[in-house]
Amino acid sequence: MITQDMKDAAAWMRLHFLYRADGWADKWVIGRRDGDCEDFALTVLYRLHGNSKSRVVKALLTGKARIIRTEARKGVGHAVLEWNGYYIDNIGKRWLERFPYEMQRPYSRAMVALKLSFGGLFE
Repeated sequence: MITQDMKDAAAWMRLHFLYRADGWADKWVIGRRDGDCEDFALTVLYRLHGNSKSRVVKALLTGKARIIRTEARKGVGHAVLEWNGYYIDNIGKRWLERFPYEMQRPYSRAMVALKLSFGGLFE
């Protein structure tokens, strides 16, 4: 079931999050108001966890939440957040019961840790 917290996080993101490509370096940042698809996914999770970066990291590293790699269009990489059996991304900006794309490959926990440590976790 899509909870009120999930609806509130999606509504906040629709109003406040601006898409901005990373450029040449793929940098994952939690809790921003702008960024790419991974930043969107991380920021939704941040909103769901009371704006706590440590709780976001814990959810990702324990597998409670996953960031899934896919292709939004042929050859164009994209990321989707999976949370409690539902999916959201920066294209649809709403929770879905089914994964919205054909291919899905979850990032491993090790890759999540690496991306966060080299990204803007501590910005």
